[in-house]
Amino acid sequence: MGGAENAQRPEYKPMLLSFRQEFSGDRERRSWFCHAYGMLWAMVLLSTGRWKAFVVCTALTVPLALHAQSKQDPLNDAQTEQVRDTGDKPVERVKLYMKYIEERTAEIHKLATDPRALSPNARLHNLMEEFTRLDDELQDNLETYSEEHADLRKPLKELVEHSARWKTSLEEPKTSADYDFARKTALDTAASTTEMAQKMLDEQEKYFAAHKPPK
Repeated sequence: MGGAENAQRPEYKPMLLSFRQEFSGDRERRSWFCHAYGMLWAMVLLSTGRWKAFVVCTALTVPLALHAQSKQDPLNDAQTEQVRDTGDKPVERVKLYMKYIEERTAEIHKLATDPRALSPNARLHNLMEEFTRLDDELQDNLETYSEEHADLRKPLKELVEHSARWKTSLEEPKTSADYDFARKTALDTAASTTEMAQKMLDEQEKYFAAHKPPK
């Protein structure tokens, strides 16, 4: 059996999925997720004799980890703990991320409509970056829960509606070179979330029509 086939053997999949879930949603520890996850794959590659792939994989994980660590965490310690506590509660975690994201859109709206706001451009830039990071994190969690077939139909319906409204808030501030790039990135992420939530909702409607969720 070849190295590529060995790396895809079924016994590795539970270990990799479990490892991903351990870090998913934990902002304090997630800064090292890229590095640690990559190193785990490196171990898999090494065990299957894929030496060249092993060298490339380990070389790439270090700069990725340093880049992740350099980003300021948008959540404080209490919020990070709240996210961690919902690790086995998919519905609560999705709603929690929606709450944190909408705290940012509400603040963006406030700054965009308050002529007395002090230094609004710098704050708007930071808020839009925080929006993108939290929305990316939400998408990561949705991917994990989709693989597990967690029943998220109710929050997904809310997410489709809410994420479509995020676009309006992000577009409220006037054009400015200080944050237009951050805004474009946030808008792209919001659109991706709406599309992802709708697709996942459609898939779950079909899945649970054939597989009744446990009560």
